Amino acid sequence: ELRSREMVSNLKEHTHRVSKVQLWGDDLHLISASRDKALLCWDLKTEKRVSAHIQRMGGINYFDIVPGESLILTTGQDRKITYWDLREPNAVRSFDTNSNPKRGDECFALAISHDGKYFATGGSEEIVRLWDVGTGKVLGEGTGHSGAINTIAFSADDKQFISGGRDGSIFLWNVYA
Repeated sequence: ELRSREMVSNLKEHTHRVSKVQLWGDDLHLISASRDKALLCWDLKTEKRVSAHIQRMGGINYFDIVPGESLILTTGQDRKITYWDLREPNAVRSFDTNSNPKRGDECFALAISHDGKYFATGGSEEIVRLWDVGTGKVLGEGTGHSGAINTIAFSADDKQFISGGRDGSIFLWNVYA
């Protein structure tokens, strides 16, 4: 509570650094991800965890929620993109972050377009990739960063997205899909 400066709730279950938190569209649920391999869904009214989805290898660096669905995409230390349906206990689908599984890109950033058709990733290989959510296929790649990519965001009309890197650069990318 900001006026009284009192903590309203403490949701403690992750055992490592929390990499992202995001409110669900209903403002009653919270999704959290951590380097402890866990993607957790919390009920904010009861202040309890309602589901846990555990990745086999490596922590989760980032996630985003497909608009209007119970589908979440994660990426992390396992160098994979993983699809999670919150109604299912296990991952729905998983694939490598690039065509060479021995040298996959550890993605630090992932963003889904507002229409839910595309997602973009960026990470340790300094390459921005645009993917099709439905097929999981790469639609395009872009280079220019000279350091790992930390953040990605789509424009409101989904015709462009931006990426920011550890090298201090920000790039604007057009979406021709």
